[in-house]
Amino acid sequence: MNKSKNKSKIKIVDDIEIRSILVDIIEVQNKIIASKWAIQNAIRILDLIGYKASSVDLIKRGIEYNKLYNDKLINMNELRHICFEIHRHAKKQDNMIMQSALRAFGHAVSTAHMKNHVIVSSDYIIKVLNLAHENSYEIASEERILQLKELKEIML
Repeated sequence: MNKSKNKSKIKIVDDIEIRSILVDIIEVQNKIIASKWAIQNAIRILDLIGYKASSVDLIKRGIEYNKLYNDKLINMNELRHICFEIHRHAKKQDNMIMQSALRAFGHAVSTAHMKNHVIVSSDYIIKVLNLAHENSYEIASEERILQLKELKEIML
């Protein structure tokens, strides 16, 4: 495996062994499985930080566009447009935890187009937890274990 895939592009305290396992598993999955996993993780973290994802129109549209793209009912530009909109919304946030959680969601939505965004989304989730828990390795490791468990469940 390429060493660059083992390193996050964002600065985080992480369990790199489990992250590496996730990268290896995701590498052989299709975009639909990767998208489902990324969206599930991103929604879970938004809910965890108190952002009522199910009641926010932008989040609903992101989920919908991800599914529409996976079903080949919209084109790449339409998907990219909603992803950029999510990232613009994230950039406006003063709270770094909220900003990172929304970035995780934006990358999760874009996974339908570019599968390598799935691990970026996952890394942003770790960043959210790092910010919320003073860079706790234990919390990051627990999250990676949960992500691995959920990925295996989706693959069944």
